[in-house]
Amino acid sequence: MRELFEKKKDFVEERVGENIIIRKIPDTVTMENKAEEQQKEKSEAPEKEPRRLEEFSEISVEEAQNILKYLVIHGDNFEGKALTAEDLVGAGQEPKYIATIGGRKIFLAKQPYLFNDRPCMTVYVVGDDENTFIPRTYYLSNSSASWRYLPEYTIDDFGRVDYYSKGYEEQSLNAPLSVQKKMASLSGEKDAASYLVNADLIFAGTARYMDYTNQQYQSYYGNVESKPINVEGDFYLKKDGMPWDPYKTLYGSLPKQKPKDLAFRHESDEPDFSRAVDSWVQQSDLYGAVEIHVFESHDGENMYVFARDEAGRSWLMGGETTSEVGPNGLRKTWLNLGDLFTPAYEYITQTGGFGNIRLMKKEYTDMYANYLSKIPLIKKFEKAVKK
Repeated sequence: MRELFEKKKDFVEERVGENIIIRKIPDTVTMENKAEEQQKEKSEAPEKEPRRLEEFSEISVEEAQNILKYLVIHGDNFEGKALTAEDLVGAGQEPKYIATIGGRKIFLAKQPYLFNDRPCMTVYVVGDDENTFIPRTYYLSNSSASWRYLPEYTIDDFGRVDYYSKGYEEQSLNAPLSVQKKMASLSGEKDAASYLVNADLIFAGTARYMDYTNQQYQSYYGNVESKPINVEGDFYLKKDGMPWDPYKTLYGSLPKQKPKDLAFRHESDEPDFSRAVDSWVQQSDLYGAVEIHVFESHDGENMYVFARDEAGRSWLMGGETTSEVGPNGLRKTWLNLGDLFTPAYEYITQTGGFGNIRLMKKEYTDMYANYLSKIPLIKKFEKAVKK
């Protein structure tokens, strides 16, 4: 028996008094080999293809005419006038490009136009009845350099559009990334957007007057989840053990979570900077040429959109789920990452005391020097894109 054990390298004998005890050596070598085998299997596993954004293609004149023929306007009358297909055609907003995104056909107008000095564009979305086409208004956000949907608006005493509704929260209004990319291309061309005589009607005629009494009947509130997908992480400044209401962080002079403390709870939710999905450039009056970079999360459930302006300032522009797209052209679910979604330029009332007043442009204050540059995730992104 003793000879048998001596032949085995994973056993050793020990003398305890007059007795000899045979014990098994801890299986460290075996565990190391197992770890090596697992690493080898991982490296030899077929690489998962990264997600790709849907591409737009051109439609024929006949197809465009058919869309206009079956147009359904969901907007309120603006200054007593209802938006018509003729108005849209006269403004150069007839449909020209198509893509199927989130199970829904979306058509983009052939060119953007300018309203209140910002690029805007009409988007035609197939309704739940596939024989109807609904025009929607999307505009380029100044602070984030992303394209957003206009669900509602208010007017001032002179009958002009005064306020663009933020819906449940700004992140819930971001156009799908495929739409963002195509709009960046169309708006980036020289003299792409021009002023229109009836730009206010084209802009507001697809939307509603802001009225909190009938939200349940509107396409935005009826087709976008009221509560976001809350990715677990330290994204909010906590008070009395409770996080700030994410919807209120947009308004008023509320404090922000310290930048160095902003972090995901789980690595699987984080952006995987080795899995780039796409990139493009968006022209912005506020930032200049903005580089847009899209990455998948480690678990492949979401995509994250990072931006970097001409001055080298970076920010997390937003995130996108893989949910269906509704008749307003928006994903039905949206992500909530709190203070991680802080743009490089922010309104002074939303800086949380971190604004860099040495760098201001129009009504916006720099958030990079004192805030964004200190966020670990932003540092990781900047390191990744420098490679």
